[in-house]
Amino acid sequence: MSRPAWKVLFAAVFVLAHVVLPAQAAEKRGLVFVLDASNSMWAQVGDANKIVSARKGLVDAYRRQGTTLDIGVVAYGSRQANSCSDVTEIVPFGTADADEAEKKLEAVRPKGATPLALALEEGAKAANFTERPATIVVIADGPDNCNQDPCATARALAEQSPRLRIDVIGFDREAEKLAQLACISDATGGTFRAASTTEDFFDAVSGLTLAAVEAKPGSSVNPAEIATGVPVTRPTITVPPMPVPPPPAVRGGEQADGGQPKAEDAVRAAGIAAGIGKPDTAAPPGQNVTLRPSAVIAENAPPVDSGIVWRVFSASADADGDHKLIAETEVARPVFHLPGGDYIVHAAFGLAGASRMVSLKNQPVDELVVLNAGGLKLDAIGGDEQPLSDKDVDFSVYSSEQDEYGQRKLVLADAAADTVIRLSAGAYHIVSQFGDANSTVRADIQIKPGKLTTATIEHQAAPITLKLVNEAGGEALANTAWSILSPGGDVIKESYGAFPTHVLAAGDYNVIARHEGKLYNKEFSVEAGRAKEVELIAQ
Repeated sequence: MSRPAWKVLFAAVFVLAHVVLPAQAAEKRGLVFVLDASNSMWAQVGDANKIVSARKGLVDAYRRQGTTLDIGVVAYGSRQANSCSDVTEIVPFGTADADEAEKKLEAVRPKGATPLALALEEGAKAANFTERPATIVVIADGPDNCNQDPCATARALAEQSPRLRIDVIGFDREAEKLAQLACISDATGGTFRAASTTEDFFDAVSGLTLAAVEAKPGSSVNPAEIATGVPVTRPTITVPPMPVPPPPAVRGGEQADGGQPKAEDAVRAAGIAAGIGKPDTAAPPGQNVTLRPSAVIAENAPPVDSGIVWRVFSASADADGDHKLIAETEVARPVFHLPGGDYIVHAAFGLAGASRMVSLKNQPVDELVVLNAGGLKLDAIGGDEQPLSDKDVDFSVYSSEQDEYGQRKLVLADAAADTVIRLSAGAYHIVSQFGDANSTVRADIQIKPGKLTTATIEHQAAPITLKLVNEAGGEALANTAWSILSPGGDVIKESYGAFPTHVLAAGDYNVIARHEGKLYNKEFSVEAGRAKEVELIAQ
């Protein structure tokens, strides 16, 4: 059974409500939706006009987060047939009443041009972006057609306030063609989301609303706390000139090489020695130059003292485009003695990583690498708000971006619960599966440099045990085949046996039992957090 869109959105936003923020009071963040209300928004995606879906998505954002965020809506192209100054604040910034917002959005009738650049400026002003943290989410189905450059506008706004974030949703049946709008979000480190279906659009609105909340300052952590997370693998790395990509995903809970540093470590390659974390007193041989790298997880953070892997590569590539690995060590603050020349220094910290190009000449070089990393800790609760067992829940971490086929890159499979996962700062997509059926929750989260984000996911589901008997309360009949169906007839789960148990999302179902050539069926409902037994009588 594919869950209704509103249920998916609810599940994702609920995760947002459980993201742990600092105990101290934080400044309330502003969110302004810049809505394309040009004439093309009457076109359909799926069974609905784009403007109808846009209204629904924004009203849902108000209902979920109207009291958490100060929200407003600025529309362009909604008043005049062909005007490049047609930008209007449809829903005043700070409106918390979802019903009031819905009335104002229902009055929007797409008419005109697309002065997107001007709308960005007005949206930023509405959010008072120079005085407070603010997020702008652009919903557009095409570029600016008023001879203005919205990308340049976004860059100018970013220069005025480092606390401004701009995200973009390209909403069209051929949304991949709107990738040109990504430069708007890139200007502030935001996210571009291509939505070619209404479900993609609702997911994007939900996820970016969550990101707006998560953009608040998170709880600070020290490097040692993040260093207790998932260790890094030690693969053979092919390094491009810059930057070196982070190591591939590891499976949560597995103890890979490259975790905590050893007491001593010496790596010798081509006669080049790596130190053991303190300067050597002996002079380096020949014309070698000393390199002393160190790393911090974020600007102005203390140095990382454990859980890091350093690799030094030749800056020049061979005929195959590969860069030779010169040295490798798990010492947090090593000392390398290298011949003069250019090198790529890569620091791996869990699933985060950063690279620097280093030029060694005559003098020792102290190189500081900013990892731009944060931590993520996941757990899950049931509908009764009780913790769910790790063996019953799976977590997977994906990139927030989707390729042209709508697929996301897997960052970490089978992520362990209640374990700090070290990640590069940025947006990620979390998928949590409870049981073996249809209790799947998706959510977008934001990892901040030097911060630990704790997300608790609630599964609105419950375990259901099936039983076929000859009489009420009787013994279960063996050799029974089961099919659990949605009200619409979609197969949710099939199994075989006397007492199969499956976790099902809250909702209505029909179950069919097949035994000795006969069929028996029964309708039943699932309430979140309430385990139950569904008994069918073979009559």
